[in-house]
Amino acid sequence: MTALATLLDGYYNGTVPPEAVILTHEERYWRRTAMEHGLNLTRDTLRCGVTAAALCGAANQAQAVAILSHVPGLHDRTEDVRLRAAYWLRDLYQPLADPPRSEPGPERYWGSLQPDLLAEHLAASVVDARPDFLPRLLSDCTPEQGQQALTVLARAAG
Repeated sequence: MTALATLLDGYYNGTVPPEAVILTHEERYWRRTAMEHGLNLTRDTLRCGVTAAALCGAANQAQAVAILSHVPGLHDRTEDVRLRAAYWLRDLYQPLADPPRSEPGPERYWGSLQPDLLAEHLAASVVDARPDFLPRLLSDCTPEQGQQALTVLARAAG
Protein backbone atom coordinates (compact mmCIF):
# COMPACT_ATOMS: atom_id res chain seq x y z
CA MET A 1 0.00 0.00 0.00
CA THR A 2 2.81 2.41 0.86
CA ALA A 3 4.50 1.81 -2.48
CA LEU A 4 1.25 2.42 -4.37
CA ALA A 5 0.50 5.55 -2.32
CA THR A 6 3.98 6.86 -3.15
CA LEU A 7 3.46 6.12 -6.83
CA LEU A 8 0.07 7.87 -6.90
CA ASP A 9 1.03 10.83 -4.73
CA GLY A 10 4.50 11.44 -6.11
CA TYR A 11 5.76 12.09 -2.61
CA TYR A 12 4.22 10.13 0.21
CA ASN A 13 5.51 11.07 3.64
CA GLY A 14 3.34 8.78 5.77
CA THR A 15 1.37 11.51 7.54
CA VAL A 16 -1.90 9.79 6.54
CA PRO A 17 -2.55 6.08 6.03
CA PRO A 18 -1.58 4.94 2.53
CA GLU A 19 -5.14 3.63 2.09
CA ALA A 20 -6.42 7.21 2.39
CA VAL A 21 -4.12 8.36 -0.42
CA ILE A 22 -5.23 5.48 -2.65
CA LEU A 23 -8.92 6.10 -1.87
CA THR A 24 -8.54 9.76 -2.84
CA HIS A 25 -7.22 8.59 -6.19
CA GLU A 26 -10.05 6.05 -6.52
CA GLU A 27 -12.66 8.72 -5.71
CA ARG A 28 -11.61 10.71 -8.79
CA TYR A 29 -12.20 7.55 -10.83
CA TRP A 30 -15.60 7.03 -9.16
CA ARG A 31 -16.68 10.60 -9.91
CA ARG A 32 -15.63 10.41 -13.57
CA THR A 33 -17.26 7.04 -14.23
CA ALA A 34 -20.43 7.97 -12.32
CA MET A 35 -20.82 11.03 -14.55
CA GLU A 36 -20.40 8.77 -17.60
CA HIS A 37 -23.37 6.77 -16.28
CA GLY A 38 -25.44 9.94 -15.90
CA LEU A 39 -25.02 10.03 -12.12
CA ASN A 40 -24.25 13.36 -10.48
CA LEU A 41 -23.69 12.10 -6.94
CA THR A 42 -21.98 13.63 -3.94
CA ARG A 43 -18.68 12.32 -2.63
CA ASP A 44 -20.52 10.87 0.37
CA THR A 45 -23.00 9.00 -1.85
CA LEU A 46 -20.20 7.63 -4.02
CA ARG A 47 -18.33 6.39 -0.93
CA CYS A 48 -21.49 4.86 0.55
CA GLY A 49 -22.36 3.15 -2.74
CA VAL A 50 -18.92 1.56 -3.11
CA THR A 51 -19.05 0.57 0.56
CA ALA A 52 -22.46 -1.07 0.11
CA ALA A 53 -21.09 -3.12 -2.77
CA ALA A 54 -18.06 -4.16 -0.72
CA LEU A 55 -20.06 -4.98 2.40
CA CYS A 56 -23.12 -6.70 0.99
CA GLY A 57 -22.52 -7.50 -2.64
CA ALA A 58 -25.43 -8.59 -4.78
CA ALA A 59 -26.27 -11.84 -6.53
CA ASN A 60 -28.34 -10.17 -9.25
CA GLN A 61 -29.64 -6.85 -10.47
CA ALA A 62 -32.72 -6.91 -8.23
CA GLN A 63 -30.57 -7.38 -5.11
CA ALA A 64 -28.23 -4.61 -6.27
CA VAL A 65 -31.09 -2.12 -6.68
CA ALA A 66 -32.58 -3.23 -3.35
CA ILE A 67 -29.30 -2.69 -1.47
CA LEU A 68 -28.83 0.70 -3.12
CA SER A 69 -32.28 1.75 -1.90
CA HIS A 70 -30.72 1.88 1.60
CA VAL A 71 -27.71 3.99 0.60
CA PRO A 72 -27.75 7.64 1.70
CA GLY A 73 -28.16 9.84 -1.35
CA LEU A 74 -29.80 7.03 -3.33
CA HIS A 75 -32.63 5.93 -1.03
CA ASP A 76 -34.78 8.89 -2.02
CA ARG A 77 -33.99 8.68 -5.74
CA THR A 78 -35.99 6.93 -8.43
CA GLU A 79 -35.50 3.28 -9.25
CA ASP A 80 -34.00 4.41 -12.57
CA VAL A 81 -31.23 6.28 -10.73
CA ARG A 82 -30.57 3.30 -8.47
CA LEU A 83 -30.46 1.04 -11.53
CA ARG A 84 -27.89 3.33 -13.18
CA ALA A 85 -25.93 3.25 -9.91
CA ALA A 86 -26.04 -0.57 -9.96
CA TYR A 87 -24.72 -0.55 -13.55
CA TRP A 88 -22.05 1.96 -12.55
CA LEU A 89 -20.84 -0.25 -9.68
CA ARG A 90 -20.90 -3.31 -11.93
CA ASP A 91 -18.78 -1.52 -14.54
CA LEU A 92 -16.55 -0.06 -11.83
CA TYR A 93 -15.67 -3.36 -10.17
CA GLN A 94 -16.42 -6.40 -12.28
CA PRO A 95 -17.17 -9.57 -10.34
CA LEU A 96 -14.15 -11.82 -10.06
CA ALA A 97 -14.49 -15.14 -11.81
CA ASP A 98 -14.49 -18.07 -9.44
CA PRO A 99 -12.41 -21.13 -10.29
CA PRO A 100 -14.44 -24.07 -11.63
CA ARG A 101 -15.99 -26.15 -8.85
CA SER A 102 -18.05 -29.28 -8.68
CA GLU A 103 -20.88 -27.32 -7.04
CA PRO A 104 -21.96 -23.87 -8.14
CA GLY A 105 -21.14 -21.02 -5.77
CA PRO A 106 -23.04 -17.82 -5.13
CA GLU A 107 -23.65 -15.59 -8.11
CA ARG A 108 -22.11 -12.14 -8.08
CA TYR A 109 -23.66 -9.17 -9.82
CA TRP A 110 -20.79 -6.86 -8.95
CA GLY A 111 -17.32 -7.14 -7.51
CA SER A 112 -15.65 -5.03 -4.85
CA LEU A 113 -12.89 -2.54 -4.40
CA GLN A 114 -9.55 -4.36 -4.43
CA PRO A 115 -7.41 -5.18 -2.61
CA ASP A 116 -9.64 -6.29 0.23
CA LEU A 117 -7.63 -4.18 2.68
CA LEU A 118 -8.64 -1.05 0.78
CA ALA A 119 -12.33 -2.05 0.81
CA GLU A 120 -12.08 -2.75 4.54
CA HIS A 121 -10.50 0.66 5.17
CA LEU A 122 -13.26 2.39 3.19
CA ALA A 123 -15.98 0.44 5.01
CA ALA A 124 -14.53 1.29 8.40
CA SER A 125 -14.25 4.99 7.55
CA VAL A 126 -17.82 5.19 6.18
CA VAL A 127 -19.31 3.29 9.13
CA ASP A 128 -17.35 5.50 11.54
CA ALA A 129 -18.44 8.73 9.83
CA ARG A 130 -22.07 7.68 9.36
CA PRO A 131 -23.44 5.71 12.35
CA ASP A 132 -26.83 5.42 10.61
CA PHE A 133 -25.35 3.78 7.51
CA LEU A 134 -24.90 0.20 8.70
CA PRO A 135 -28.31 -0.31 10.36
CA ARG A 136 -30.05 1.11 7.28
CA LEU A 137 -27.96 -0.97 4.88
CA LEU A 138 -28.42 -4.25 6.73
CA SER A 139 -32.12 -3.78 7.52
CA ASP A 140 -33.26 -5.62 4.41
CA CYS A 141 -30.29 -7.69 3.26
CA THR A 142 -30.25 -11.42 2.56
CA PRO A 143 -28.54 -13.81 5.00
CA GLU A 144 -25.66 -14.15 2.50
CA GLN A 145 -25.25 -10.39 2.31
CA GLY A 146 -25.31 -10.13 6.10
CA GLN A 147 -22.65 -12.81 6.37
CA GLN A 148 -20.46 -11.02 3.81
CA ALA A 149 -20.89 -7.71 5.65
CA LEU A 150 -19.95 -9.34 8.95
CA THR A 151 -16.84 -10.87 7.37
CA VAL A 152 -15.68 -7.57 5.86
CA LEU A 153 -16.37 -5.64 9.05
CA ALA A 154 -14.58 -8.24 11.20
CA ARG A 155 -11.52 -7.99 8.97
CA ALA A 156 -11.73 -4.19 9.10
CA ALA A 157 -11.86 -4.27 12.89
CA GLY A 158 -8.83 -6.55 13.04
